[in-house]
Amino acid sequence: MLSFNSCSFLSSMAFEVVVDGGWGVDALLGEQTRSHGDLDIALPHKDLFREAAKRGITIKSVHVDVEADWGGEPVRAQNVTLAPRVEAEASETEILTLIEDTDRLAEIPNSLRLGTPVTLRGAQAVAIQK
Repeated sequence: MLSFNSCSFLSSMAFEVVVDGGWGVDALLGEQTRSHGDLDIALPHKDLFREAAKRGITIKSVHVDVEADWGGEPVRAQNVTLAPRVEAEASETEILTLIEDTDRLAEIPNSLRLGTPVTLRGAQAVAIQK
C-alpha cells in the first residue's frame, strides 16, 4: 500500500515527475488529508512534441492516463500502462504512427522499461482539420 511518506521516492527519479491529484494536494499541504486509491503523476511530453515537429504535425492537446501497481521494498511502480490521447492536425493514421514511434524513442518510458514493464495501450488519435 502506498503511504504519504513513500511518495518521496519520486524525487529520486532521473526524469521530471510531478505528483498530481489528491496526493499532489496533500503534498502541498504537508499532510495526508484522506485515503487515496491511486497516485496521479504528470510527465512532460517533450518527446512527443519533438517527434511531431520533425513530421510537421501540430499537436493541439495531449492527455495520458497512466496505471500501475505499487509495491515492493522500496515501493515502486510495476506493470505500468500508458493510454495516450493526442489531438493533432494530422490524420488518425499519422497520429497513431507518431504515438507508436515516440513510445519506442521516448526517454521516460525507456528509462522505466529498464526495470519496469511499460505497455502502450488504448492510444487514441483525434484528427483536427487544418
